[in-house]
Amino acid sequence: MVVSLNLNVMQKEVLNFYIVRSMQLWSLRHLIYFFIQNNMYKQNKKIYLDNAAATSMDLAVFRSIKKIEKKYYANPSALYASAMEAKKYLEESRAQIAKILAAQPDTIIFTNGGTQSCNLAIQGLFSHNSSNKSQGHIITTKIEHHAVLLPIQELERQGYEVTYLSVDENGIIDINELKKSFQENTVLVSIMYANNEVGSIQPIPEIGREILKWRKRNGTSFPYFHSDACQAAGEQDIRVEHLHVDLLTLNASKIHGPKSVGVLYKRRNVPLEPIVFGGGQEFGLNPGTEDIGKAYGMALALSIAQNEKVKNSKHERNLCEKLYSELKKDLDGIILNGPAINSEQRLSNNLSIQFPGIDAEVMALYLSEKGVEVGLGSACTTDSDEVSHVLSALGLCEKAAKSTLRFTLSKYTTESDIKKAKKYITETYKKLRQNTYEQ
Repeated sequence: MVVSLNLNVMQKEVLNFYIVRSMQLWSLRHLIYFFIQNNMYKQNKKIYLDNAAATSMDLAVFRSIKKIEKKYYANPSALYASAMEAKKYLEESRAQIAKILAAQPDTIIFTNGGTQSCNLAIQGLFSHNSSNKSQGHIITTKIEHHAVLLPIQELERQGYEVTYLSVDENGIIDINELKKSFQENTVLVSIMYANNEVGSIQPIPEIGREILKWRKRNGTSFPYFHSDACQAAGEQDIRVEHLHVDLLTLNASKIHGPKSVGVLYKRRNVPLEPIVFGGGQEFGLNPGTEDIGKAYGMALALSIAQNEKVKNSKHERNLCEKLYSELKKDLDGIILNGPAINSEQRLSNNLSIQFPGIDAEVMALYLSEKGVEVGLGSACTTDSDEVSHVLSALGLCEKAAKSTLRFTLSKYTTESDIKKAKKYITETYKKLRQNTYEQ
């Protein structure tokens, strides 16, 4: 409804004054409110240092996913026009990931995340080979993520032979031990690219070359080589021909992408069977309606991560070195787990530190109260009382392992975050140590 007012010039002036004044007061109130809220946010801002567990989504990725999900919601397996549009974005995402990996689009399988990708690689390979259990041999390491270890242990219970490679104090395997472990019936080698707990980077290209040499000498296509690259995708070279891998696991949530989406790269000649059953999506290997938005978000997140890896790695390593050096100045006795802080064998964003004399779980809870969020070991196993199998494999005793905290940074971590974190970590450790002495 429109109301027409018959006002003289003076009345109009007065009315205009009050309208402008009301707007000014409204704007002032909102400015004050914004200032208070912003100041509270700065005071209470969380310092998130557990990016090995999950990362915040890149804003460009978030916006793209929302746009795609709103517009292209049709099932890409259908035949009508909107389904074809959705299918187009799915295949563009697949092609983009294939380009980054220097692979072909039909080797890229979308999954529900890193765990499903690892299980499909391992269980899918042995489902195809199920008639020869007593003749099958697997090589892996003692520090794999449980997404690799548990499926392999299940195969071991079924009758397959497994060799678990040891690692040194830095979490790196001995190539000579690997070479000695090859058998005529070795079907699979599964070695992670970079460790989620201590950040150690395995020499994947060298391992791949040794496998190729074995195949050539023995005139066989075995063993197939799988690598879990979830932690490495943000800073390492993931071209499959450079790595000489046959199967490669990737996960979007570790590279500022969406959760519940991952990729399994499968070389064309690798025989896999599905481990879940339903439709024929993803080349018959991962049935179920594909999530176009998340597939697109995965491709975009991986593109951004690879394009920015040099810049982000430098930023993260500088902050890690700063945090560790500052802590070392104030806290006697803390110990770095894994490779040296500036080593090329260590992920640039990873710090795994022993705080002798305290329970790391208690310290993590105290830090959380102060707004500093850190990890213990793998976030997937925090409900368990077991000592980290990774730290045990590095030679740590139970007491040392249970005094270890993991700090993992991201491209969004700032110098201010590190300065505040250092302050709170120092205060908390000293307080806990004092309480221990008093008891």
